[in-house]
Amino acid sequence: MQRYSLVPLLMATLMAGSQATGSPAEANIRVIPVTRVVRIPLIALNDGMTANLATDFSGLAVSRGGVDETPEGPDSFDVNDNGSFLVTNPLLGRLSQFRPEGKFQRSWPLGFAADGVNILPDKTVEVQEARTSTVYVLDQKGELHLSTPRTSNASARITSPSTGVIAWSARNPGSSSKIDVKLDRPGFTLLSLQLLGTGEDGSAYVALESTPGAKGEEGINVNKSVRRYSPAGKLLSQTDDIPLDYYVTPADELRVHKGFVYQLMTTPSEVQLNVWNMN
Repeated sequence: MQRYSLVPLLMATLMAGSQATGSPAEANIRVIPVTRVVRIPLIALNDGMTANLATDFSGLAVSRGGVDETPEGPDSFDVNDNGSFLVTNPLLGRLSQFRPEGKFQRSWPLGFAADGVNILPDKTVEVQEARTSTVYVLDQKGELHLSTPRTSNASARITSPSTGVIAWSARNPGSSSKIDVKLDRPGFTLLSLQLLGTGEDGSAYVALESTPGAKGEEGINVNKSVRRYSPAGKLLSQTDDIPLDYYVTPADELRVHKGFVYQLMTTPSEVQLNVWNMN
């Protein structure tokens, strides 16, 4: 699985009526419901608990915040080839690993709060320190080494209220790939596009946000889904609307691995990993 950094684009001033050619309609597209939910319990921290938990507790922790503080807790994750999960544990300065069903396996002390984790092709792990954005690589011996942040080779552009283009460098040197995205949803406006990654078969996974344009008490309503496109750019399937009522705002919200889409949701009592099978 080849991954790409976040490439969000909020809607700017657009020319109404421009259209992308060759974009498939949403009608007759296979809509994938949530396949399963992995649940990992959390402990809620209060004053004075952190020091003891640093040595005696192996699980994940969350703080519920206060009047002027937002809740904090696991906000990034990645998926191993065997289906296990790496989850940031920032309040305890750790990185934790869980089996595919959510059972704890092990943890690595980092000495800092991390808000980003990526499993690299050589099976080492890239982590980002939340406070300074410094990037480290955790090697297979559990040792940290300073590293250089990776750059994205993908771009996203909204071309009209209902169309956009995503382009990226393909694996073959000198070649590139592009997908024309069309939001065929009457009354909705396209807000953002993100290339989550590409599969071994060349399919591409695209996250898109849209809005019906109505404003409620808390502002604009946003709908989000992930689409799978064939190597030729044909829309094959998409998730149902992804829940966005986050308790802890994720730094890395979505991952794609072996045709499965994963979403991280940290609640007051557990980490939920929602899974959609896009195969």
